[in-house]
Amino acid sequence: MNAGELEAAREAAWRDYDHANRAIPDCEHVRAWRQQIAEARTKHQVAIRAHRKALAAQEKAEAATVEPEPVPVTPRPAPVAPATTPAPDVQESLFEVGKAA
Repeated sequence: MNAGELEAAREAAWRDYDHANRAIPDCEHVRAWRQQIAEARTKHQVAIRAHRKALAAQEKAEAATVEPEPVPVTPRPAPVAPATTPAPDVQESLFEVGKAA
């Protein structure tokens, strides 16, 4: 929808709302009914604010009590001990070992 269509839809919605609101008679029981609705709306808004405040306080308290998880430590490999026997001066070829067997 383009801006003109959105504006036309908004105006139509406003006219429908205004027409319905004006169609309600202005008598004593309707005024009392509207007052009751306004009071209920106010109570609801107060309850919403209190609920949000309690949730925020609970989240804050939980965040304060949660300890950070420890970072896993990877153990270092044990150092390799040097060979105790000296390496042979001459290494035999694997091809020669196979022929001897």
